[in-house]
Amino acid sequence: MQSVSVYGVDGSLTFDNTKIADFTKIEEKVVSDHNEELSFQLFKNEVIGTYTRCRIVMDEVIPLRARVFGQDTTEVIVNVEYDILIANDTGKLIILANKKSCDKISDYISEEFGINYQKIAYNLPRIIEDSTDVKKAQFRKVRIETIHGSSITGTRVTDTNVFKDFDDAGELSNIAVVYAVDGEEVSFSISDIGSIVIFSTINEIQNIISLISLLPE
Repeated sequence: MQSVSVYGVDGSLTFDNTKIADFTKIEEKVVSDHNEELSFQLFKNEVIGTYTRCRIVMDEVIPLRARVFGQDTTEVIVNVEYDILIANDTGKLIILANKKSCDKISDYISEEFGINYQKIAYNLPRIIEDSTDVKKAQFRKVRIETIHGSSITGTRVTDTNVFKDFDDAGELSNIAVVYAVDGEEVSFSISDIGSIVIFSTINEIQNIISLISLLPE
């Protein structure tokens, strides 16, 4: 599985692709009662189509109860690496990381580039229309007696009466669908706030770019 989030540049700003360059940021933070320096590094790599691929190397603090050098600790610092893609013309930012890390990465890049990145929320009903199959649909605020939220799973779940009932009585919040991408079937889930999880194995990063380009905003 691969988690992905996509961010767009605020519409009132123009993206300057000359800013895509290596940079390092240092942040001071108290970790387990100690002052630590957390590093964030961006390394510019190759151009793939209209995108520039970059590598992120960053320190992350994770909760972990452990003993280090005879001292108890509840947090540790780990050094992690992620791939990102930046559109050379629009600045659209595709981050291949978990949601929390994605938000942190977009904040650092926004600050460095002097722009405001906003997470893109995609059009779930349109995605359903464009998909070859809908495996899951999840709803919130379902107003059916004592039901407040529910999900349905299966094959072509949007063709069922249950889906229509939930769709009329609640808010569609997450779907799992199948898309045809570059001649292959790609299975993924996407939420109404733009969090994407790709279930299919994708060996070429170009296929991820192709998938994102197909999603209606």
